Amino acid sequence: MCAYDINNRYYESDIEKLGYPIQEISSIDEHEFVYIDNYLFDCKGKLIKEYKYTINNCCILTNEPFDNGVTFVVNDSTKEHDEKKYALMDFQGNIITEFFDGIDEGWVDDRFIAVEKNKKWGFIDKSGKQIIDFIFDWRAWDYEWINDSSIYEKVRIDREDSTFNVGLFTFTGLLALEPIYKTIEINSKFSYFENNQDRVSALINDEIFATDFDGNHYKWTHHSGLEKLEKDFKI
Repeated sequence: MCAYDINNRYYESDIEKLGYPIQEISSIDEHEFVYIDNYLFDCKGKLIKEYKYTINNCCILTNEPFDNGVTFVVNDSTKEHDEKKYALMDFQGNIITEFFDGIDEGWVDDRFIAVEKNKKWGFIDKSGKQIIDFIFDWRAWDYEWINDSSIYEKVRIDREDSTFNVGLFTFTGLLALEPIYKTIEINSKFSYFENNQDRVSALINDEIFATDFDGNHYKWTHHSGLEKLEKDFKI
């Protein structure tokens, strides 16, 4: 690495020159990158890209920035959390969505994510295309992370009696169950997909059970769709 001589001080990397500790790159592999604020550094601390906006790493439960080719950025990192807005950006620095009021903590199958606008939630894909309109009052995170990863995500619409209707968004990009149910449960042997064969197996074998507010029980599968059950289900 070459050294920088600035005001009689020597810096062995861009990351130090910009005021960040060299330890930021100490634990990454040869082909990995480090994202700090609006900068991208390689494993030696060399500056690769400088973006207009600060990279936001709020999807860390499923993705590091650019794992799926895109990342979210913040319009103004100096603002309070509730005042920040977030847009999707590709690796080249192109902003591909509007700035949203909020974003989910993880991607669904690396392709879809819930975003918030005017206190309602909807879904976009990683190209920035709107998949589901802004109609939900919340997404899955106040319930549970189903299947330990991002295969399905519950959505809800609040009711006047302080309860709520729940629905289900799936990794196929479909709103499999409209938000009209009291409970939804998943029967799947997968906690994540190792390969595409697992994804195909989930499409064939996963069972989703739902109960409405009248006590009726239903089963939904990717293959057969929705059917009403004569009795309660057991998982």
